[in-house]
Amino acid sequence: MTHSFLSVQLQKGAHLFLYVSHTILIPSNQKLQINYGGTIMANYTKTTIGKENRIELHEKLSLTGAEISINELPAGANVPFVHSHKENEEIYGILSGNGKAIIDGEEISLSTGDWLKIAPAAKRQFFASDISGITYICIQVKENSLEHFTAEDAVID
Repeated sequence: MTHSFLSVQLQKGAHLFLYVSHTILIPSNQKLQINYGGTIMANYTKTTIGKENRIELHEKLSLTGAEISINELPAGANVPFVHSHKENEEIYGILSGNGKAIIDGEEISLSTGDWLKIAPAAKRQFFASDISGITYICIQVKENSLEHFTAEDAVID
């Protein structure tokens, strides 16, 4: 008896993992029997990202409760639009470099290690400094949707 895993790539980078158990019986009547042991879905999704200027992880990781993007602006560049949201707050973490955000007309200096939480209605735009690029992560989630966290949500085995 042979056991194997089969990975099938679906649309938009999703994968379906199947555990396949097949028994090949070839008696005198030349019967062939194949048993499929069922679907085993992993409790995690892993992806590797490249060096693009913007990477959205909702498709790459099949996210259902958040949008996460990794963004890089070269020195002197900026996000070319001002935006806000209807329902989602955004959390920005500066991974490297320097720049600024303009939030509702207020200029906020940004450098490696800084974190911002911005309410949905706030109008925002991001800029890299003239001498250094900036790389940041943006986590977008529905405002007031977190009911439990860390120890309250954990299940200890």
